[in-house]
Amino acid sequence: MVLFPYQFCKKGSRVLIYGAGKFGLDFYMQLHLNNYCDVVAWVDKEFGETVERPLDKVENISKYDFDYLVIAIGAYDIAMSVKQKMKDEFAIPEEKIVWSAQYAVTGDFFPIDKDIRYNDFNRYLDLFDEYMKSGIEYGGERYYQSCEQLHLTGSRNSGKRILEYEVTRFINATSNVLDIGCNTGFLDLELAGFAKTVTGIDVISGVVNVARKAAEYLNINNAYFYCKNILKSELDNKYDVILLLAVHGIFQNDSDVLHLSEALNKNGYLFFESHQFPGDEEKYIRRLFAFLNNGFKLCLSKTICDDGVSRLFCVLQKE
Repeated sequence: MVLFPYQFCKKGSRVLIYGAGKFGLDFYMQLHLNNYCDVVAWVDKEFGETVERPLDKVENISKYDFDYLVIAIGAYDIAMSVKQKMKDEFAIPEEKIVWSAQYAVTGDFFPIDKDIRYNDFNRYLDLFDEYMKSGIEYGGERYYQSCEQLHLTGSRNSGKRILEYEVTRFINATSNVLDIGCNTGFLDLELAGFAKTVTGIDVISGVVNVARKAAEYLNINNAYFYCKNILKSELDNKYDVILLLAVHGIFQNDSDVLHLSEALNKNGYLFFESHQFPGDEEKYIRRLFAFLNNGFKLCLSKTICDDGVSRLFCVLQKE
């Protein structure tokens, strides 16, 4: 069963469920049985005129009064399309729209080895709770990154990424590293063994809290994590290495991406990774040339695949 997002909806609130597939059915069944929330309507684009309340057509959303619109769709791209439609066409405030890939709760958030899992169960549950609170809109049914030191799997294998990025060529015991969009910081905790310091920043406080707790559990003292919006604030320090891994899409303009180079020391390295390829290559290559035309040289370029998704990757050095 897919778990209703209780952590995002207050008990006793009025809920409108969007989507009549497996997620929607599971949500409605749970709320029907436990009365946690009042389902004022359950809408789907496939519903016609013959359905009766609580079932209704999407076009009739405006006639309902609700505290939360819960998107009961598993696929990220479809859910985000629905979310945008709700905002644009129905003027529903973003804070009333609930969606998280973590609806589908599975054992993948815990170690496979039962002895490890249950001997330290509260610790893993603590990390899981923080991740759920984050409301992160990607990651699927597991953490986005793996953490081998905590025996946790992830959509992207951190150990394999370190090998693919050829980390030991560019990061050493004197390197101060910055990871922009660090997510849970599991990759950074692996990198901490190679670097002097690793600093991870992310706009989502929940994943930053996971990273901090994981660092504390592992007694890693040279990894630091901060909740920070890179689009709204400047970077205060200088770094020897900056990681921009599958996050450059958050920047609207090439000049905003290029601005990051100001936080990089001379002869410092930029790890630059695309989003899914094919699909992102035009923007990625355009921004790559923006760096090359503004004081960077190319040290490494390749295509990587660590999670079933191909990405373009390169390492640039600031001259």
